[in-house]
Amino acid sequence: MRLKVTDRTPHEARPRVAAAISRPQTKDEMIQLLARFNGDVPALAAAVGRHRRQVYRWMKTWDIDTGTGR
Repeated sequence: MRLKVTDRTPHEARPRVAAAISRPQTKDEMIQLLARFNGDVPALAAAVGRHRRQVYRWMKTWDIDTGTGR
């Protein structure tokens, strides 16, 4: 069975998932969150309801090493 375009749910109609944790307000909070998630930025991003790129931007703003080894 083929789906018609009208059978798909539009992006705007999809329910948003609420963030389980509030976004970090300080460098210390960010460091604590990174420690809590063992440095797993994508997992941290999902927990605060943001894209991982945003988490990397916060890390850059607060001069936190990404620890990529590059």
